[in-house]
Amino acid sequence: MAVLDLQVGAGADDAEEKDDGFNFSSIETLVVLHDNSNAASRFNGGFRFLNVTVANANTIDLAYLSLNLDTTFFDDPNFNIHTENVDNAVSFVTTADVTSRARAASPVLWSALGVGTGFVNSPEIKTIIQARVNAAGWVSGNALVILCIPPGTTSQQFRAYTYDNDTTKAAKLHIEYTAGGGRIMGALAGPGGLAGPGGLAGRRGGIAG
Repeated sequence: MAVLDLQVGAGADDAEEKDDGFNFSSIETLVVLHDNSNAASRFNGGFRFLNVTVANANTIDLAYLSLNLDTTFFDDPNFNIHTENVDNAVSFVTTADVTSRARAASPVLWSALGVGTGFVNSPEIKTIIQARVNAAGWVSGNALVILCIPPGTTSQQFRAYTYDNDTTKAAKLHIEYTAGGGRIMGALAGPGGLAGPGGLAGRRGGIAG
């Protein structure tokens, strides 16, 4: 099993925006993730991680997002965690938008009260990371954006440090994965492949059959 620990590494790689499309910013000291039934009062956030060196269709064993909070006044998360539905995500300066970025399906909800200060880990998000690295166009080393989108069902408030505030407190992404799989390995293991049924290694009389 391999471990990959990534951290937002530039001011252009974290941002916030209201759900109505106004008040976009990638230069704030905190990413605001406030839930509210009113789109004009609801804030979405995004975090971009570079050089995600997980190969196509590797198995994701564990993954979580870590955000650093400065106060217990705003430590009640209630938002859906998506990946951006692109193979190689661009920065929030190249595309100055959070709310309208394409969201991958089947997000993970992070909903809790009073999670405290310092780095706090999200729930398990391996399913959404797995879906991203399984995409046909994914290659090792691509950039990945995590989008945090409140559903508009509560008034919970949450704020996390940005890179511009303190580089050591910027968002982190932890991934543990097992190498193997991918398009080439999948072909070798499939029917007629080297290791699959009917292949040189799979059939009776073959290399290992």
